This record gives sequence, C-alpha cells and structure tokens, in this order.
Amino acid sequence: MPVSAVIFLVGFTAGCVLAFARNPVYGLMTYIATLYFDPAGQWWGHALPFVRWELIPAAITVVAMLLYGRRLSLPLRSAAFWGFSLFVLWAIVQLEWALDLDAQEQLVSIWSKFLVVSIMICACVDSWKNLRLVLWAHVLGCVYMGWMAYAFYRGGRFEGFGLGSVEDANTGALVLVTGFITAASLFLSGSWRTKVALLLGMGLIANGIIATESREGFLALLGSGIVFVIFTPKVFRKQVIAASLLAIVGFLVLTNAGFWLRVHTIKDTGAPIQGVDTGHARVEVAKAQWRIFQEHPLGCGHACTDVLSPQFLPPEYLALSGRRSSHNTFMTMLVDHGVPGAALYIAMLLWIYKKLKALAPQARSMSGFPATFFPAVAGVLVAITIADMFSQFPLLEVRVWFVSLLIAYAELLQIDGASAREEVAARQVAQVA
Repeated sequence: MPVSAVIFLVGFTAGCVLAFARNPVYGLMTYIATLYFDPAGQWWGHALPFVRWELIPAAITVVAMLLYGRRLSLPLRSAAFWGFSLFVLWAIVQLEWALDLDAQEQLVSIWSKFLVVSIMICACVDSWKNLRLVLWAHVLGCVYMGWMAYAFYRGGRFEGFGLGSVEDANTGALVLVTGFITAASLFLSGSWRTKVALLLGMGLIANGIIATESREGFLALLGSGIVFVIFTPKVFRKQVIAASLLAIVGFLVLTNAGFWLRVHTIKDTGAPIQGVDTGHARVEVAKAQWRIFQEHPLGCGHACTDVLSPQFLPPEYLALSGRRSSHNTFMTMLVDHGVPGAALYIAMLLWIYKKLKALAPQARSMSGFPATFFPAVAGVLVAITIADMFSQFPLLEVRVWFVSLLIAYAELLQIDGASAREEVAARQVAQVA
C-alpha cells in the first residue's frame, strides 16, 4: 500500500476516534480534510476501497455531538439556515417538472447534506479553540491543493486537483482564495512559529491560484484582500499592511506571462475580439438565460441552462458537447429555480451584509484571534460573491461553511459580551460593598 494511503488511513482513523474520545470538532475536521484528501481522485486511492469516505466522519460527528450534548438549536435561530432549508424544499417541489431529473435529484441530495454540515459546524464551533481548529483543517486542505498544482502543473490552466467538489479551474481558484484569506487570519494572530509555517503554505496556495489562470479567482483575491485590510482592527493594521505588501511582491514573483495575458482580457469586458477569450460568450449566455427565464418563471431545474442552451444559443457559442453552461450564479438561480431561487439568493446576500455590519463594531473591539477572524470571514464571503458574477457556484460547499461559521462567530461574540458585562457588574457590586 502506498505511504500516502497509509498516512490518510492513520489520520482518518485518529480523527474519528478523537471525535468520540475528546471532542466532536475532530470529527468535523476529519470530514473537511476528507473532502480535500479524497482517495477517489488521488493516485494512491486505488489501494483503498471505494466508499463515500466523507460520510463516515460526518455520521461520527453527528453521533458524537449527541453524546456530548452539543447545541443543535443555534442554526435554527438563524435566518440564513432557514433560507438554505427553504431552498432545499423548493428544489424538492421542482422535482415535479425539472428537465434534468437526475441533476435535480443530485442537487437535492447535496444541499440536504449541506444542511447537516451547517448544523455540525454550528454545534462543534462552540469555542474560539474549536473555531481555530476548523479553520486549520480548511487551510491545510488548500495547502494540499496548492502542492498538487505545484507538483503536477505542466502548463496551461491547471484543473487536475482530483477532488469531486472541484471540477474546474475556476472552482479550484475560488476555494484556494478562501484558503488564502483564512490563512491570513491565522497568520496575524499566530506565534512566530505559526507565521513561518504559514508563509510556505500561503505561497503554495498563491501558486495554485496562479496555475488556474482564473480571472474570477484573481478578482476574488483582489476584492477579498481589500476587504480584509479594511476590516482589520487598528491593533493589527501595521502588520497586515506589511504582510500585504510582502504578499503582493511574492504574488508578482510567482506569476507568469500566461496568467497576466488571461487577466489582461478583463479590461475588454466581454467585447467580441477574434482569437481572444474575453468572456463575450458569457454575455450571450446571460441573454439566452433571460429568455429561458421568461418562458420558465418558476425555473426548469438544476442545470437546465445546459439542457436548453442548444435551443436559445447560436451554434458558435456552444461547447464541444453541444451545450453551454451558466457563467453567473445569480442567473443560475434565476433560470434553474425561478423567482423563488433568485429571491433566496438575494436574501442570502442581504443577510450576510446585515450580519457583518452588525458584528463589525464588536469585532473591532476584540483582540487576538477573535479580532482577526472577522476580516477573514468578511473577505471570504466577498470573494465568493465576486466569483458568483463570473461563474456558477450553486454547489459550493465552502459558502455553506463560512455562512455557518459566521453564525457560530456571532454566538461566540455574544457569549463573550455577556461574560464581560457580568464581570463589570460583579466589580461594581464589589466596589459598593
């Protein structure tokens, strides 16, 4: 058996055992790690049986949560979770008329799993330590993706991450961007040893982003980086500015001509230029999607843009498969799921905006890791929103992770705020006495 397979089995088993022996969060970490170190897509995976590896730690985590009496009601108090739930219910209703029934059933299955994952995150992240552990699982997974890009890149756009949830370069770039911003949070609040370790890891992640040659990945990284700097508390401002300058220099050193040639086409804003991929086809796809929506105001099911594209697009805009996929998440929600889907997507963005706005004052008054996580979660959610404009990510699990982490973060801030008020009240009583 390959050494990589042995290492995977040892780590997998250890995480599952620790979920019962110490804390359910280790089961959640194992679940996240399994999505990145997926044996099914790795060269060493042939030595292991073909099973749904991620389902095992997920089930173990749920059982451990029940045994440890973890809070299960937190997501039920959040409008975001109920928005996700309504989307699943609407997707189930759409099974009656979905054009691609298999794709719609897959959507329902995946999003039902997302609801369980959201509950797992909210239940397991009940302390700052556990929040940090979950972030480390995500970052290490992205470092592994970056290493794969470094080891197997042979030119062109790298798409061979070997992950079931990362099927193309744009998705890979976005996931890596979220990992880079998360790593920045851990870097700011970490010891010097942590900083040294993360420098190498962040370099691999950045190299992975560059290898994908993704324009939306570049824009997502730029936008999230700006948001991260803006929301960083003053106590870390000098550090983050210095680190940002270092990151920019490192990024420029890693980039190649192919990357900048593709990024340079952003300025063409979809103009039709012969021999140059400016994204003009995406504009035509969006126009066709609007016509599809007008005929199907309640949506025509998951991936129905692919199904109907031959009827609404000229042949020159179709892919080799004879179809064309959506390139905008909002348009995907509008066409696939109609007015309800588009409304739920907009409602999610409004919830994120209001939640970040409400938490910003308290987060800026915090210190240490609680203060550095806020710019990270804000940056990640902004990165995903930017990428949504240029590609479709209706099945992006990282989105569910960070919305759920934002719910858990708000709860931790509330607990800390209540504790602080109790301490102040106790001191005042003592002074009076």
